[in-house]
Amino acid sequence: MRIVFINKAERRGAAPSIFPGVLASLAGRGADVEDIVPETRLFEMRNLDISADLYVLRTRSVIGLNLAAALDEAGARLLIPFPVERTLRNKFLLQQRLIEGGVPTPRSYLAWTCTQLGEILEKRGPLIIKDYEGHGGQGVHLVKRRSDLHALRGLDGPIFAQEYVSGSGRDVKLYGIGSYVAATRRPFGAKTCEEKVGTSFEPSKELVSIARRCDSLLGLGLFGVDVIEGENGPSVVDVNSMPGYKGVLGAAALVADFIWQKAVAQPAAAEASR
Repeated sequence: MRIVFINKAERRGAAPSIFPGVLASLAGRGADVEDIVPETRLFEMRNLDISADLYVLRTRSVIGLNLAAALDEAGARLLIPFPVERTLRNKFLLQQRLIEGGVPTPRSYLAWTCTQLGEILEKRGPLIIKDYEGHGGQGVHLVKRRSDLHALRGLDGPIFAQEYVSGSGRDVKLYGIGSYVAATRRPFGAKTCEEKVGTSFEPSKELVSIARRCDSLLGLGLFGVDVIEGENGPSVVDVNSMPGYKGVLGAAALVADFIWQKAVAQPAAAEASR
């Protein structure tokens, strides 16, 4: 059993990752585990290796996503199908999927320039503007008045904007591992390792239902759902695959078990080539 992780380089000062434990657990079960950081490798497109039983995409880098696209096109087996990853990496695609699935989300907008959002800003109130392919809180701006929009005039389109949901000042992060759902709360705009780990709590039936609905719509298995608890109830503001599971007790063993079961259930990608 060979499992390849397309990983990201761990940053100094980042909260400890569960994934060294995940890889060690899989190796302990007898898997041949390979951990690659695509930025450090050269890949020959004419001879791309697709012989592993399973490929696990963890990085959100441009080269990582394009490597996954090439592997998918060549016939490799990805833990999370590439079309799903493509949807998650584009906030317009993701938002439309959530809307069609009846998931509660803030009202969202597509625009080419920030100035096009001025009228909406005055009618509907503050907006959150995001990089439509961003992740990890990158490229997020809160705008409360037209002057804030003017300051962002150099922002390249297309622009993804969501109406600001006034919550408790603490975000909810739902973590899914198969049917299991864990939850943490952390300060809005968390920056320190401690803040990003947050405080775990038992999610309500409504939150669990929302998490499972997102999973069902997208077909993820290992996922994170970002939620704001507003006065009208919870709203989903983002969904991602292969989250860090910060603050989730026993996550490494649970994630390793999920990946192992998926690898065992799937035949080798290219048995004939071995």
